[in-house]
Amino acid sequence: MRFQGRHAWGAVLIALFALPVLRPEGIPVIERPVADTFAWFGNVPLLNPHLWGSASEPEPGDTTRSEYARGLEQENAVLREEFAQRMRLEEDLAELKGALEGLTSGGLDRLPRVVVARVLRTADAAAYRRSILIDRGAEDGLVRGMAVVSGRVYVGKIEVLHERSALVKLVSDRRSRLEVAVRTTANQRLRGFVRGHGRGTVDDDLDVRFAQVPLQTRVGPDGAGRVLPGAPVFTSNADALVPAALLVGFVTEVSDRDLDGMPRIRIRPALDLGRATRVLVVLPPVGRPP
Repeated sequence: MRFQGRHAWGAVLIALFALPVLRPEGIPVIERPVADTFAWFGNVPLLNPHLWGSASEPEPGDTTRSEYARGLEQENAVLREEFAQRMRLEEDLAELKGALEGLTSGGLDRLPRVVVARVLRTADAAAYRRSILIDRGAEDGLVRGMAVVSGRVYVGKIEVLHERSALVKLVSDRRSRLEVAVRTTANQRLRGFVRGHGRGTVDDDLDVRFAQVPLQTRVGPDGAGRVLPGAPVFTSNADALVPAALLVGFVTEVSDRDLDGMPRIRIRPALDLGRATRVLVVLPPVGRPP
């Protein structure tokens, strides 16, 4: 028995040494389960000392991959912001075009041109002033008094002009003077002059002064001739550099304490500089001097 056992083990050893020569491609049926078993043991941290320090000390390849992933996230964030600003600019141009298209039948032979400007500063150093700084100036064809808009919303006028920048006085500044128009319940167009408070507080409401309601429509059972809260207020046509039909704000309060037909109208400006980082400067049409 002992002799037969030795011969059996010898035959097994000869077979193990002969298999690589006879089957150089291997025997998958036998090798795959064995390899899977050893691989499982190799992935267990308690059985593999090489995995003990992997949690605290990442491999160089892992660090490179994490930095690459962070770089992709930052690049995607920048692209998303640029896309959002581009979409907002497209919306502003479409709104401005829609607001001014009606003026072509009232004397304008073509729509005004616009220059896109980036807002460099949104707050004035003086608390009683309301102004913004843009990155366009005289080199871009701008002149003092041109209107600055955000979409169809009126922002203000160019007050101080430099070669490559300009200071825009907002409509909420107390020194601003702008003719506006508002419709009454009798569909009458009232004109007045808007003025900001500029008190250095968050209250930037505007007052419309010298708007007179015609005598024949001041009183009525249905409120004919009255200006109701919520009515939109638009720019009028008194300024050659400020197109009409630009949205200035909405009526919040109307009172006529003196009963003289000149009500005190307070409006909330539609201006919201937080919506975009760019504004549009309205230039006269080609062929017309600024």
